[in-house]
Amino acid sequence: MEQKKEWIEDFWRTGYAIRLGKDQYFQEIRNKRIVTAKIWKAAFFQSLREAEIFAQKHLWYTGMDPQICYRAWVLVSIESEEEQELFWNGKQFVPELGKAKLFSSSQEMQTYVKRLGLSRQTYPELLPVEKNR
Repeated sequence: MEQKKEWIEDFWRTGYAIRLGKDQYFQEIRNKRIVTAKIWKAAFFQSLREAEIFAQKHLWYTGMDPQICYRAWVLVSIESEEEQELFWNGKQFVPELGKAKLFSSSQEMQTYVKRLGLSRQTYPELLPVEKNR
């Protein structure tokens, strides 16, 4: 039961993760091998600096191109379901996820949505956003 609770908490977790391939993120080093997983099972770091130091120490070598991402809540236009996703950047909807306004918790995002009256225009999504180095 404890493992199930931990999995649920990780599924909704925000923080920094290291992408190693399409939809594959660093999870752990086991028996001197790198183990990857989906984003909700990835190892999360508290800060960008912590993720950078870990990646430089353990993951940057020939053939590896780790990308540090911040997994955060974003607001997506409800009109995006049938077409390209559009993300709220604080002023308008834009197609670039990297320009989206990021929220570190669903509570923070819900408060923002209520304050601006965006609840009928948007839906929440938890996505990894690549951080520019």
